Amino acid sequence: WSNHYFLFGSGVFWVVASILIFRKVGWVLFGLIAINSLALLPSARHTAGNTYNQPNIILIGLDSLRPDFTGFYGKQDIHTPAIDAFLNESTSFSQAYTPLARTFPAWVSILTAQHPIHNGARNNLADATNIVTQETLSKQLQHAGYYTLYASDEKRFSNITTAYGFDQLTGPNMGINDFILGSLTDFPVSNLLTKLPIAKFILPYTFANRAAIITYQPHQMITLINSALMQRPDKPLFLAVHLCLTHWPYTWANSSTKNDIQPLQYQHSVEAIDKQFSELLDVLKQRGALENSIVVLLSDHGTALGLPHDTLLDKKSYLGNKAYLKNVSVSKLSSASSDNIDFKHDYTINTSYGQGTNVVSLKQYHVLLAFNRYGENKFSAQRITTPVSLTDIAPTLLALLNLPALKHSDGISLAASLQYGNVFQKSRAFFIETGDSLSEIETDHIFVEKVLAKKVGLYRVDPQTSLLTLDPLAEKALIKSKQRAIILGDWLLARYPASTQERFVVDNQKNMRLKTVTVPAYYVLVNLKTGRWTIGLDSSFAKTAPIAILSKKLHRFYGDEM
Repeated sequence: WSNHYFLFGSGVFWVVASILIFRKVGWVLFGLIAINSLALLPSARHTAGNTYNQPNIILIGLDSLRPDFTGFYGKQDIHTPAIDAFLNESTSFSQAYTPLARTFPAWVSILTAQHPIHNGARNNLADATNIVTQETLSKQLQHAGYYTLYASDEKRFSNITTAYGFDQLTGPNMGINDFILGSLTDFPVSNLLTKLPIAKFILPYTFANRAAIITYQPHQMITLINSALMQRPDKPLFLAVHLCLTHWPYTWANSSTKNDIQPLQYQHSVEAIDKQFSELLDVLKQRGALENSIVVLLSDHGTALGLPHDTLLDKKSYLGNKAYLKNVSVSKLSSASSDNIDFKHDYTINTSYGQGTNVVSLKQYHVLLAFNRYGENKFSAQRITTPVSLTDIAPTLLALLNLPALKHSDGISLAASLQYGNVFQKSRAFFIETGDSLSEIETDHIFVEKVLAKKVGLYRVDPQTSLLTLDPLAEKALIKSKQRAIILGDWLLARYPASTQERFVVDNQKNMRLKTVTVPAYYVLVNLKTGRWTIGLDSSFAKTAPIAILSKKLHRFYGDEM
């Protein structure tokens, strides 16, 4: 560590000196100084040979990755060779869902095997004092002798700390300084420095920080993970990685699609994260972490991009009182012209935007999930269509390791399916809910300034940890405004709370304008097999569904919140 402190001090000196020199003699001498600084980098030490028998456990999360944006799941015009190759040799679950389509709640659900209503992570940056951390997958593996490491390149909205059972965290520094300093790099000297290894010491809030979109280089995060793996002790490894290249705004330092429409930007980010995933597998192989391992590839949630069918709702499939249709919000298609607005064709109930904003947008909740075994006792290469949940990951891994199960688990073990195929005997009920929802993020063009202005009053800074968390009163209000749904068999029943909406109306002068209206609470019922749906529970179509069972289970699960 003395080398690191010396390097940091030297780095600060050279940054100041470089700025002064840059004014006088230009880039040539500055480059020489930067190269000279690199010589101060401490040499890496390699880990000792493996002396343990337990398999390494590696979770690789790709943020916001929709399964239908991979070649494996049928997208013809996308290039995802690394992801496709992994899925082709894995047991993949084609109908996997997250209980809440936001990063922090999804990862807490993975680690605790609990739904957010039970583990307390009801939104990004939820108050840590309300979250269950006593019993997690990582703590269970710690107790079994594993070295536990969590790595992420975007930590602003996901406070995963050592409290969850991690021996080490890697990635950009976490806390309020990340919000303030993480993106303050858009000037020549810092932009150049972020490309050098020295940056991780002198620009800790910028190097490998996905939030710093102007300077982010995907290989930087792989560099940090490689460094952490080289320093790990000779123990079985539990590694949880979360890569955020596929999260909005879908652009980064080398992106060439900054002016494209959102779906094309997203596709480009998926192809880029495929390369990053391939680099990560190479590093894991080089460090001996893959030789005897169980690797889980997952996405924390999907995303809606303003594409047709990004929600389950379509006017052509509606059955029931058409007067109720006015209660359903509409969104603009991403393919619509930005210059000419056609309300009849450009706005529809069949699309949406974001993550965790609408429970009938299953594109937001549908996730990638696959298990692969490297070494002996490989899993079957198969695709299982029975619905499963991210909460099933921890029970599955603990069962495979013959370790005690987590006591309060909503998930189930999928271990038998990895060996024998689909062994499920009955339908399970899955419960999903929204996070906080703002009109400023449910659009094809997000203005960060508007989002921050709307949300700034919802958060507070913990003086002990410097972490940003939701204000308790704000969190209660957000929970009250959640949409909630149950998926059981071929049916989805959703409850929308009372809300206010902005609607386009025609005034007396026949001008189109926005008007704020109050919408009472209502239910939406969808048949997932046929696509038919209705609003309310009194139509003849609704009577063909097991309404009593769906409603009872939904109300019992959420209790007083309903």
